[in-house]
Amino acid sequence: TYNLMTDPIINVGGATFVGQSSPLPVSVSGATTQNITLSAGGSLASTTVNIGATVAGKKISVFAGGPAGYVDVPTSTVNGTTTVVLYYPSSGDFFVGVGPQINKTFMGPPPSPDYVMPTPTQVSVASGVASLQTINILLRSADKAINGFVKDASNLAVAGANVYAYSPQGGSGTFGQSGSDGSFRLSVVQGSYKLGANSPGFPSSQEMSVVVDSAGNLSVNGSNTTSTSVTIKLSKPSTSISGSVTDGTSPVQGAQVWAYCDPSVN
Repeated sequence: TYNLMTDPIINVGGATFVGQSSPLPVSVSGATTQNITLSAGGSLASTTVNIGATVAGKKISVFAGGPAGYVDVPTSTVNGTTTVVLYYPSSGDFFVGVGPQINKTFMGPPPSPDYVMPTPTQVSVASGVASLQTINILLRSADKAINGFVKDASNLAVAGANVYAYSPQGGSGTFGQSGSDGSFRLSVVQGSYKLGANSPGFPSSQEMSVVVDSAGNLSVNGSNTTSTSVTIKLSKPSTSISGSVTDGTSPVQGAQVWAYCDPSVN
């Protein structure tokens, strides 16, 4: 059995339709045909989003997300203004923003942005009308960088770790992944950031305070000495939980296993 779905909003031949956003179970035992009916989206609320940029060819997604649903429109920047009409899948509150283009083939995370991620704008949708009809967003180039390495307690590189930085005052933030040698590069602008990392099999790192000055130098955790890179440590705990996953009789390979700590239980 497979689950079929489409984007919540689909544009076909210049017309807008409501897609099959909820999973549609389909049993396959050979050549199988499954029809999906799209309904006209002429009454959907919408917002026109204008994205200003000075560099063409950056692959971005214009998105609206919230408890009422999620939708995104992939596009590319031009040296000037790119205009996207964003249709909302339902009534409710949404946050509208711009980020790296989302990979819809489930082949890894989106690339780390080399521009300042703008703070999303809240939009309320009711009775087929959006509270904001137009949103203007300016993509600023991130001309500084936080470079460094992710390592474990034995000082060995941790590859594929998720690394993030955000402004503690609110606003801009960014993300990336460590390479095979544990190295990472996050594009930022001058300012103060909280920096951290996480990776499967490790607890999240302790967040570090990093100040990026006008020359691109880094000051870590209030140090008066600047540097050009920083090391994030991921350490495994001294205790572990082990066991096996079965279907009642035979082992189950590849099952996802997780654990969380309930602070109310000693």
